[in-house]
Amino acid sequence: MQSMTVYPKEYDGVDIETHKGDIDFKYTLKVNYVALDYFNLINNFQFSIPIYLLLFNLVAFIQLVGIVIYWLATLAIVRAVQAPKIRFKHLVLVTGTAPLAGSVIGMIPALVVAVWIYVFQQSTLFQDINANWLDMGNEISPK
Repeated sequence: MQSMTVYPKEYDGVDIETHKGDIDFKYTLKVNYVALDYFNLINNFQFSIPIYLLLFNLVAFIQLVGIVIYWLATLAIVRAVQAPKIRFKHLVLVTGTAPLAGSVIGMIPALVVAVWIYVFQQSTLFQDINANWLDMGNEISPK
């Protein structure tokens, strides 16, 4: 029996009609789990910076278009002698300060933890302790 390894990323299906005599349908499924290190795990669940910039700018643009549509609808409905002025500066001050303050206040704990982790990783406080428990008793090398 021929052994064959197929990775999920590479699997694109099997055309049974063309390989009818070549394929042995008796197989053993073997799943190998490989643990990701911390940074690979985090990087698998994040977007790149350009995606975030595009997403945030798209949301801001949609909000701006909504404001303009609301102003145009108000302009069309109101029977005032003078048309209502569009006051973006006032709107930004009223609607933007609270979310900005909330975002900054929300970032403070995350930044404190990030700085703490960075300082902890750069320190030599635990340099004489093995990082892996399997290496206990072995001599520590800079590698």
